[in-house]
Amino acid sequence: MGKKMSRTKQILTGTRGAVAIIVAVVTMFVLLGFAAFAIDFGYAYVVKNELQNAADAAALAGASVLFSDNGRCLAAGSPYSCCSGSKTGSCDPGVIDVANVTTTAQEVAARNKSGGAPVPVPTVEIGHYAFAASPASPGDFTPTTTYTQIIDWVTRDFSDLNGDTAFINAVKVTVSRTDVPRFFSRIWSSAPLALTVQATAYVGFAGSLEPGAADQPIAICKQSITDKDGKYTACNTGRMSNSGSDADTHNTSAWTNFTQPCETANKHTVESLICATGNPKPIRFGSGIGSTGGTVNVILKSLRDNCFKPRTRTQPLNATLPVVDCPKNNPDVCSKVVGVVNVDIVWISEKDADTEKKFADEDFPPSQMGSWTCPSGYTRVQCWDHFVDHFKLKNVDDLTATYAQKSIYFVPTCTPHEPTGGTGGENYGVLARFPVLVNAR
Repeated sequence: MGKKMSRTKQILTGTRGAVAIIVAVVTMFVLLGFAAFAIDFGYAYVVKNELQNAADAAALAGASVLFSDNGRCLAAGSPYSCCSGSKTGSCDPGVIDVANVTTTAQEVAARNKSGGAPVPVPTVEIGHYAFAASPASPGDFTPTTTYTQIIDWVTRDFSDLNGDTAFINAVKVTVSRTDVPRFFSRIWSSAPLALTVQATAYVGFAGSLEPGAADQPIAICKQSITDKDGKYTACNTGRMSNSGSDADTHNTSAWTNFTQPCETANKHTVESLICATGNPKPIRFGSGIGSTGGTVNVILKSLRDNCFKPRTRTQPLNATLPVVDCPKNNPDVCSKVVGVVNVDIVWISEKDADTEKKFADEDFPPSQMGSWTCPSGYTRVQCWDHFVDHFKLKNVDDLTATYAQKSIYFVPTCTPHEPTGGTGGENYGVLARFPVLVNAR
């Protein structure tokens, strides 16, 4: 009996040893399989990241020429010509230069590699990007087949345009590779891996400004060019910069020295910027900018005499300016930048001209101011009334502008012009020059 138990024990011990070997072999194969997948898919992850970088760069490049470098006009009468020099875009004011957008995006993608191989030619789509209600959710990209920009975008607010798929504002790039090799996992499949990535670049409205983009050291209060709901409504409605004396109304503008972080804006720091080369440093959207309200006689006189030059001027003085929030009657010393606007300065007064003699002292009327001329036989006072009607000049209460002492009369322009600055601001009639990447479905 004892010998029989010993023999059985030997058999069981040998069996356990064989099972252990089998388990070890199987485990080794499983671990090798996991290692193979880990190595191959780790490599695929790197390749995908490289493809994504190429798609991101291509989308941004294509969107950066969507409105400016493609050599076309945004609308009839645009300040820059689409039919001169080396520009090749369509001379139809509303047509997007699809070829240039596509070529630009594809050329940038081609400069990249993924897995040591050239990035395949991407698919480029132009269309509309709409932000989702929740900031955490991806927005919707709707491609267009017409490639024609809507005409009335300048006078529509952001929320309205966000829901209009006819408004072109984005470029989407898709890059695919179907030849990503397997190294160790080919024992299960010899088929290469297929990868697809996408990137969408959105071009919004100017919020920040690159150096030199702001033409004069003036910041326009958003309250003077928007309605009570904050919607941009001042297109083709002139304003006067010295019209906010009522505590229940808002001033229309501020002097600024362009400083961020804010430094005290006074006659010494602002006057040197009049008719100069613009803001010396970038102006950042959402940050305060050194500003001050009030007339500041020295600055106003310098702007009038050295830049506007009323005795010889026959065209409005055009200026791209930052838009700031003025929640009080007078701008703060560090007013928050909320966007960019382009205005035509049509007159700068120095004295309160209630009489014919004072008008004469003010060099009014000019011989011509753009499309305006004073009708023959009109007195100076009648010319002023005609001038006000022509440019729709009003104060912040929407009352017809009187001839105020030491004031700047400006008209926000309605004609689209060359985009400038970075995406981020509200729609005050100026598209951004630089796009941003967005999360899109």
